[in-house]
Amino acid sequence: MSSPAAPTEPTPAIIKGQDTARPIAQTRLLGLIVLVVICLGALMLSMMVGSRSIDPAEIMHFLLHPDPADPLSQVVWQSRVPRTVLVLVAGSALGVAGGLMQAVTRNPMTDPGILGVNAGASLLVVIGLAFFGVTDISHYMWWSFAGATITSVAVFAIGNTGPMRGSPVRMTLSGVALGAVLGGFTSAVLLTNSEVL
Repeated sequence: MSSPAAPTEPTPAIIKGQDTARPIAQTRLLGLIVLVVICLGALMLSMMVGSRSIDPAEIMHFLLHPDPADPLSQVVWQSRVPRTVLVLVAGSALGVAGGLMQAVTRNPMTDPGILGVNAGASLLVVIGLAFFGVTDISHYMWWSFAGATITSVAVFAIGNTGPMRGSPVRMTLSGVALGAVLGGFTSAVLLTNSEVL
């Protein structure tokens, strides 16, 4: 009758992996806390700094107790709060966009130029200027947004065709190639239309 096998000790590699996972998680948590504190400090500075400096105590008072008759309260609510919220939303959107691009290309150094998004945005703005008489700078944003969206969809569609579909390398190469083509079209429109140039 054979004796039951004695339990084996965990290998040093497994123990080492478990030991290093905890400090990494703690370091990330500490980094997140530091970034949140820096973000809150920057938001408070955004509320304090302007053509007129406002003390933090006054800001907190007017945030909690708005007074339509007080001009300082109006400055806080009509100027500083919208500006601060807009900065927070824009920064969050840029962070999410960067994270998505890094996830799609599996490249921590990626940028919108690699996926051709910048070239698509600039081409549609140039087309709007040359052929549709767009002159108001506030309209450039919508034309560039449409160009960036169309280019992103096109790169995603091209990168997800063929035998290597979904490959980050194929997605990156599709973006670079499409960006070069769209950049050529932009140059052609600019060189043939001196007013737009």
